[in-house]
Amino acid sequence: MRGIHPDNPVTLHPDDAVQLGLHSGDQVYLETPGGRAKATVILRHGVQRGVVAIEHGFGHRELGARAHRIGDKTQPHEPSIGVGVNLNDLGLSDPSRKGRNVFVDPVAGTTVRQGLPARLVQA
Repeated sequence: MRGIHPDNPVTLHPDDAVQLGLHSGDQVYLETPGGRAKATVILRHGVQRGVVAIEHGFGHRELGARAHRIGDKTQPHEPSIGVGVNLNDLGLSDPSRKGRNVFVDPVAGTTVRQGLPARLVQA
């Protein structure tokens, strides 16, 4: 994916952008019950009105995103692997439940990664 673009912008319908006063290239915070991340706005007519779309697979902390030392050798790393929004930071924890709980889809019973309640706040 990084070969197409370096990060995962927040994509929304142009009509929603007008209501929010946003333009392509603007910086926003994407906020969910589980977290907050800074992202860039991209407008696309192909996104349903009222929906914020963002690609998976960005914002890694491992997989070569940071250097590791094993014994006397430093392992190769590529900082660009860590660029973008990691959706796990936004959707896995459920702050509405006591203790450490994952945010669960009430219909499917799976961990929520699609269909998170979210809002955009200008950065």
